[in-house]
Amino acid sequence: MTVASENNRVSYSASIGTGPYPYTWKILASDELLVYDGDTLLTETTHYTVSGVGTDAGGNVTLTYTPTATNTILIVDAPAYTQETDYTENDPFPAAAHENALDKLTRLCLRLKEAISRTIKVTITSSLTEVELPIPSAGQIIGWNSTATGMTNYNMADVSGLTVSDLGASLVQSTTATSMVRLLAASDMAASIVRGTTGDDVQSAMGITAFARSLLDDATAAIARNTLSVGLDQFEVYSSGTTSLAAVVYTKLPFDTFASSVADSFSTPLNRFTAPETRKYLLSAMAYFKKIATAGIEGFLHVYKNGSVFRSIPFQMISSTVSTHVCGPSWSAAIELNAADYIEIYAYCNTSVSVVGGLGNSYFSGVAL
Repeated sequence: MTVASENNRVSYSASIGTGPYPYTWKILASDELLVYDGDTLLTETTHYTVSGVGTDAGGNVTLTYTPTATNTILIVDAPAYTQETDYTENDPFPAAAHENALDKLTRLCLRLKEAISRTIKVTITSSLTEVELPIPSAGQIIGWNSTATGMTNYNMADVSGLTVSDLGASLVQSTTATSMVRLLAASDMAASIVRGTTGDDVQSAMGITAFARSLLDDATAAIARNTLSVGLDQFEVYSSGTTSLAAVVYTKLPFDTFASSVADSFSTPLNRFTAPETRKYLLSAMAYFKKIATAGIEGFLHVYKNGSVFRSIPFQMISSTVSTHVCGPSWSAAIELNAADYIEIYAYCNTSVSVVGGLGNSYFSGVAL
């Protein structure tokens, strides 16, 4: 075979479970792969098995355990740094063995290239060569020397010449967030007064800042009660169109439209809410099912947490007219989530149905408590 691609690594979401996880290059032995679950290097046989050894198109890695759904599975080509091809004098030319040896050399070059690409390097336009890091020394930092020809260790005290403003020093010395906010507000008030060119301007600035100070008092009191959530947005999304569900299939509902402002915590491409920090959240969801059929239609509205069923809400569709059956199962709960936990909404029915879109029909919303 030839090595026509420089790709020697591939990664997958661990949400697919034990796999299989494909690799797309030829290997000559099963131990020529490095497999990682997150940052953990796995062991062949103990953690995974390999198929497709000797196959030009590659093969698969199958885990022997179920990984955490939010992790990443990484597969890297790692041929050994050895040469095991031996030629016998006067024998016919071993074309296959020779080509395998050349392929291995190319794979080794790609392995080195990939490793070098993740190192810190001096730009190619620099005249510096053979730059080395100094010997590690506890409590010191690394920087360029006085002639910019190499790296050396510096004591933290050596950066004491940096100029820090009085305001910056006061902020650093503040022991609480509240004191920092008050200090910043006070500095804004002082700046407003200094900019005043007439008595009326100064009086106006002082009046505005007094109003701001009263708002600040209310805000800092809320901080003290731990009821003010700074930087945590709420979200409300809905399906803009009708979604067709196949029978007896777990289908993730597509919430593609924000009811108000866009929230970073909800991804419309992934149709999931991801907790920005560890705390309690109030979440609500509803789906409006519709079917023109006879009776006996039932199913579930499923709440998935980190790729697995977390809550199930059963429903049975009733007839709103002679032949049209409708149902609107909903779910609402205050739940404790860890940072990066994610929630998705799925639906399941014993027959094919439609999920009607629109803000008042099928939606998903949440807010931090």
